Amino acid sequence: MIGFYLVFLGLSFCVALSDLLFFRIPNSLVLALLGLFILKSLVFPDGHNPFLPFLACALTLIIGYLLYAFKIMGAGDVKFLSVASLWAVQTNFISFMLVVVIAGGILALVYLNFNSWMALLQTGIISLLSKLWGKDNFIRIFGEKSLNMKVEVFKDNKRQRSTLMPYGVAIFCGCCFITAAQIRG
Repeated sequence: MIGFYLVFLGLSFCVALSDLLFFRIPNSLVLALLGLFILKSLVFPDGHNPFLPFLACALTLIIGYLLYAFKIMGAGDVKFLSVASLWAVQTNFISFMLVVVIAGGILALVYLNFNSWMALLQTGIISLLSKLWGKDNFIRIFGEKSLNMKVEVFKDNKRQRSTLMPYGVAIFCGCCFITAAQIRG
């Protein structure tokens, strides 16, 4: 069962990396996390109510949609958080959400105070990964447009600042918590 959580963590890392670098969360990765959860549930059925994780996912999706409607959270972040909540139910859902909220607050403070440094970091990571993996592999993973994307520094516009935060990174922190809780038992 730990193997499933390690794959979950690896896929979650890919989602967070994509969000950090390009402010996009690929649907294919979110669907892979959903499929992995369903497979894990079939291989290792939980003794509790099997519908409880899906109820938590649905509630998270509904609340997330409201956050998206008010431009507080991106659609990809809502989908990622909803699928991650499937995994969190079997550990501690409230603690998972608390970790995500705290990590999101720290991330927001970092982005608001070190905006130009974060843009340099993003550009550097993109350059490094495209050299390490090769241009063709990088494009295969992140798409053709990813190499031509320019990381922009936030303007003084407060609305733009609030919408360009890679909350997938904060959700990944919650995923680390879930995996650690499962490994510790």
